[in-house]
Amino acid sequence: MQQHQAIVLGSGIAGLMAARVLSDHFTQVVILEKDRLSSEVENRRGVPQGRHAHAILAWGLEGMEALLPGLGENLVDQGAVFADIAADVLWYRSPGFKARFHSGLAGLMLSRALLEHTLRLRVSLLANVLFGEGIRVKGLLWEGGQVRGERFVQGELEAEMEADLVVDAMGRGSPSLARLEAIGYPRPEESKVPVDIAYASRIFRSKPRLFETCLEGAKGMSVSPVAPRERRGGFLSVLEGDRFIATQLSKTIRPLEGRRFLNAASVSRGWAIFSDPKLGNCATCHSGPLWTLSRLFFTPADQTNKDLTNLDFTGPGHTKMIQAELTGQPGVLIAPAQVACVLRNLKTFGIPGHPAATDALEKKGVAGFPRAQGEFSGFNIPGLFGLQAGAPFLYHGQAKNLQELFGAPWNHQLAGNPVFTPSGQQLEDLSNFLLSIDANTPPEDVPAGADKCPAHFP
Repeated sequence: MQQHQAIVLGSGIAGLMAARVLSDHFTQVVILEKDRLSSEVENRRGVPQGRHAHAILAWGLEGMEALLPGLGENLVDQGAVFADIAADVLWYRSPGFKARFHSGLAGLMLSRALLEHTLRLRVSLLANVLFGEGIRVKGLLWEGGQVRGERFVQGELEAEMEADLVVDAMGRGSPSLARLEAIGYPRPEESKVPVDIAYASRIFRSKPRLFETCLEGAKGMSVSPVAPRERRGGFLSVLEGDRFIATQLSKTIRPLEGRRFLNAASVSRGWAIFSDPKLGNCATCHSGPLWTLSRLFFTPADQTNKDLTNLDFTGPGHTKMIQAELTGQPGVLIAPAQVACVLRNLKTFGIPGHPAATDALEKKGVAGFPRAQGEFSGFNIPGLFGLQAGAPFLYHGQAKNLQELFGAPWNHQLAGNPVFTPSGQQLEDLSNFLLSIDANTPPEDVPAGADKCPAHFP
């Protein structure tokens, strides 16, 4: 039986596909969208995740094609790239790359903006589908125990629209639960699964044959972390317009409410221990805006290498980095030179002689060449944001919690003051302060003389 009118709230991918299905069953379908809709391929304000890496998998494309025949061809005409998920994508998960083979499952690599733009054009060609943009929904029309339509505001105008069906496709920010409560329905029980993953993406112009040369002809690459010891991963893929996108993901590293569940008095005592030169003396390494004295490795332009590699670094535990990396072959170095500073000998790379120990991050010297950190073994000091997000700690990941960090054999409480012998309560207080550090915690000032980098060093 043909119904009269349906309303779809939201013009994202779910809303557009819902409108396409409803167009077969309703005389008219109206899509109400909060954003202004551009005639160009552009990211929408209401889709912040649209700026990250996207792809259409094989079965998703098959389902879309069933409803909108020729959609794949439309997208390829605009620069989208067909890719076999196993043959055309490199998949890395420790300890190595997975085998490549032709799976027959071909999807599309493209931007979210291109996909939405093309779907919107195709759906707008349906004679019985209308779009309303710049619309803010206010509440459901409710009468006789049934939803009768939608109340909304467009500009200065408040209006009502009747409908036989209202479909909410507004995404995770939808107010539907509150809207249902407003008309007398109890709020359903929610199950929340915290993901705690942050994304960062950037789009680059691609050079000719870049992927053929660097990725063995692949059109994308995925790096998957092995939980819980690895926390970062990423995805690289081609885009329309001779571009590619790099998306990095990591476990959230900066809790915004670090002190929420911690004893305030204990945190305060721990901060005093952290700062006191006669106790923890931790600010000698962990101070400044990022709670670390370390600087990013800096690769200077070729013409300035000579000057920077001869900078004078003095002081115990401080040295310059002679080269970016050593290949492991005697006398063979990787150019260009890099310079770093504030590298401390904390002796936390591994238990000497222990088969599980690892010192992979120590840049070791070879015959005739000094260690990358000179006579010292050390590394760039990590910042302290996000300790509440969890362990493991130290660069080798062998401290599974703060108790192990401050216990044998690591005894990290001695790093700033080798004669500090804290009580159990002091260690608990210090641990609580470390867990409390978040973006709102005023950082410690760098102690006088602690930063040995030249003033002009980045």
